[in-house]
Amino acid sequence: MKKILFVLFIISTFLAACAPATPAAPTPDVNATIQSLSATMVASTLTAMPTQTVIPTETPIPLPTATSTPLITNTPIATNTTVPTITTTPEAVVGCFAPAGTGNIRLGIFRFELDTTKTAEVYLHGVSLNGDKVVDCSYTVDASFNTQIIFGNYQYSVVVGNKTFTGSFPLVNDDKTTMRIFDKKVIVVGP
Repeated sequence: MKKILFVLFIISTFLAACAPATPAAPTPDVNATIQSLSATMVASTLTAMPTQTVIPTETPIPLPTATSTPLITNTPIATNTTVPTITTTPEAVVGCFAPAGTGNIRLGIFRFELDTTKTAEVYLHGVSLNGDKVVDCSYTVDASFNTQIIFGNYQYSVVVGNKTFTGSFPLVNDDKTTMRIFDKKVIVVGP
């Protein structure tokens, strides 16, 4: 049996030696591969580039012209009488505005004393002592007078002629706090 195996081994070796050789794998050309990939990428980029388009010019649209139509006209009534035209003059809001109302918050007396011949415009912006109410007040002061505002901390802006004065004050006492307005200054004094 050993002899048969040895003979088979020699025959297989002889046959393997006589078989045609397998061709060697080709060596890749790295430079050609790089050039081919580069050309493909450039072609793709040029294909993806947008073409130049012409921007349309604007054509102005004519705006409608305004025509005045009176809202209230004198229209004769069947008895040949006319209805008068009513015109109103807007008035400045004077006083205090508390969006949520004052409820049961304590009020204090606040006095304006005008020590100038000019009229003063006074604007107060305040927050109640517990911080839950915001109050905005506006007054035209042409004479001294008293008013009531809620207890709180206030910032003021007073315009006298062409000058504006600003500052702040607390209102924490039942007795009157006084704002004295002069031509060149504003002083707030408490009780």
